[in-house]
Amino acid sequence: MGIFDKARDALEKHADKIDPLVDRVAGEADKRTGGKHASHIDRVADLAKDKLGEQARRDTPPDTGRPV
Repeated sequence: MGIFDKARDALEKHADKIDPLVDRVAGEADKRTGGKHASHIDRVADLAKDKLGEQARRDTPPDTGRPV
């Protein structure tokens, strides 16, 4: 089992924890930048939640473009 398989399995097992974790990381980044980049951090956090959530719901492995 490769690292991507392990990551995918972890996402599937802990899909309910993705949003709170991303929010916590975004909050810390916002705090450390003094709120100067809040709009950018919020946008990236939303994008991360969408992409990680999609990956957690995906039943098939992503296409890596390499032959199997």
